[in-house]
Amino acid sequence: MLYLSIIKEKMKKQILSALFFAAAFTVIAQKNNNEPLHAPKVVQPQEIRQTPVTATAADRGGAIVFTEDFSNGFGSWLPWDSSADTSIWMVANANSPAGAYTSSAPAMTGPTTSTGWVIFDADLYQGGTISATNPAEDVYGWLQSPAIDCSTLSSVVVEYNQYFIYCCFSASPLTVEVSNDGGVTWVVFPGHGDFSPSANSFSANPLNTTVDISCVAANQPNVLVRFGYNTAQTSGYSHYFWGLDDISVYGNPKTNDIEVRQITNGDVFNVWEYRLTPMEQRITSADGGQMVGILSRNVGSANQTNVNVQIDITDASGTVVHSQTEVIADMPSYANAPECPAFVNDTMYVNTGWEPTATGVYTITVTMTADSTDETPANNVMSRVIEFSADEYGHDDTALDIELTATTVDGSNPVVYEPHGYGTFFHFPYPGSFAYGSTVLMGNNSDIGAYFSTVLYQATDGLNNAPGVAASNEFELTQQMIGTTGSEPFYYLPFADPAEMLPGEVYFNCVITNPEATSTPTATTDLQMTMLAQDNADSDNSTAEISRTGSNTYAWFTSRSYSPALRLILSERVSVDEINGESLQTFKLFPNPAVQVAQVQYTLKQNVAVAYEVRDLQGKLVTYSNLGIKNAGTHSLELPVSQWGVGQYQVSLVVDGKKMYTKALQVTK
Repeated sequence: MLYLSIIKEKMKKQILSALFFAAAFTVIAQKNNNEPLHAPKVVQPQEIRQTPVTATAADRGGAIVFTEDFSNGFGSWLPWDSSADTSIWMVANANSPAGAYTSSAPAMTGPTTSTGWVIFDADLYQGGTISATNPAEDVYGWLQSPAIDCSTLSSVVVEYNQYFIYCCFSASPLTVEVSNDGGVTWVVFPGHGDFSPSANSFSANPLNTTVDISCVAANQPNVLVRFGYNTAQTSGYSHYFWGLDDISVYGNPKTNDIEVRQITNGDVFNVWEYRLTPMEQRITSADGGQMVGILSRNVGSANQTNVNVQIDITDASGTVVHSQTEVIADMPSYANAPECPAFVNDTMYVNTGWEPTATGVYTITVTMTADSTDETPANNVMSRVIEFSADEYGHDDTALDIELTATTVDGSNPVVYEPHGYGTFFHFPYPGSFAYGSTVLMGNNSDIGAYFSTVLYQATDGLNNAPGVAASNEFELTQQMIGTTGSEPFYYLPFADPAEMLPGEVYFNCVITNPEATSTPTATTDLQMTMLAQDNADSDNSTAEISRTGSNTYAWFTSRSYSPALRLILSERVSVDEINGESLQTFKLFPNPAVQVAQVQYTLKQNVAVAYEVRDLQGKLVTYSNLGIKNAGTHSLELPVSQWGVGQYQVSLVVDGKKMYTKALQVTK
């Protein structure tokens, strides 16, 4: 039976956090808001998640009642913060940001930053690196505007450019707070804009943000706006910075404008969504079939009625395999919402009843229309590509556009790296699945020879003290594991033994370095393991990364905004690692690279049964042939490589039922 549920956006689940690796890491749990968890690091500017977007004058509709570019410093704005002398809020200078962990980060950019911008430099206020003698101090404050006359505006939008990174929880400490009674009461709006809340991650620079404050500011003659940092005074927000510039207050120029913000292929509030789902774990039609989540919002000033939500699912050929329409009777504007502040997004979940009957790529397309003609129809349509596989379970897409790099030990020369690792969460709706290993795609800046392991944990009760259910032997990082664009085949890394995946349980699959055991940020290794990832892809809190805490231990931090190129494999594959054999004297493969035909030449020491197999770098079998009993001596065969796709393959001789030797073959066109 199909059902439709509409819920308001809420805080995404805080899954858990810390673990870990036997002797290598000190295990701590992720703290709640009453237990600060600090993770100072030398931040990496390449961790930027969003693409900057700046509104035009036409977008603002010309009804601008207030602007501020801070060319005169704070001017008539009132800064206040938790320091004794209000020194956390600063007019930015040539060195900003200037804290211990962010001094290497670039300055804020934007249309008028050259003439001035302001910064809440919590990192600088801490007075150096966090330590036992310099403990982190929770900070909070706000920057308050002068009175703004909005009496002529039936809808009100505040727009600003910002640039930030914060510690130490996934929830954002940034707010926009509005008062229409002289500051006696304040209505609090989320201030982080189109940023997936993630501790220790940079926003775009700048991140253009708009907040509709109509429900409290419309038609009001005396409006105060303040930008608040941790005004709830939640324990644990201590360092990094928040830059602000180019603030405008104006009337909403759009009357009728529905916007589709995001599509998910699962309930990201309660479990997770997957870009790759194995057929054995697809949701059956009897259980509701494929779920589609739609995050949308009414960004116009008028209420919208009879909003049609059209859902189409097409296969790789473009054939529609499922179609349905749901109706939302009323979608109020921010100005007319029954609550204030209005929720940023409406979230609809639809159980479509559809389940795939074959592996392959499918596209979910959502189109929203209403009674009124939409002024920007381009934002009414959105698509999401998913795939059902034979044995792969994964969150990442093929568009792997960032490289996750290790943090260097402060001041190390030569460079050494802190412990590092990346992982993702999984759940299993149905019984009968076994995990046999992982596939990965390392980054081009990986160091050949670095040692690492893959580990699978049962994390239903959190990563803290989570039992390991499967693990690999230690691997040495090779060139074969490295990709550059995401188009290369993933490299298969088997677990030492498979593990049964129990329905209803939570599992965490990860790849970690195996440095010398340490709980302090001392030198661990001069080699790093980097991993390709899909940027700004984790909408379901499914990713975690090892990072250093304020007590100089290491823990897993959830709510990363990327999805690493790491997948869980649910079938038995053959590793492409080389194995030497006693019955084989020589094994030659040429030409290499090959275009049309490759020659295999081998010499046997004795009469023995021979076969050969060819696998891709994911361990999938391309071809196999049983050659029967071959006499001692030299033999040859041809491989029709023109029939294969471009890429790298592993050619193995199977002697007396055992894979005796493997060589890599590059196929080109």
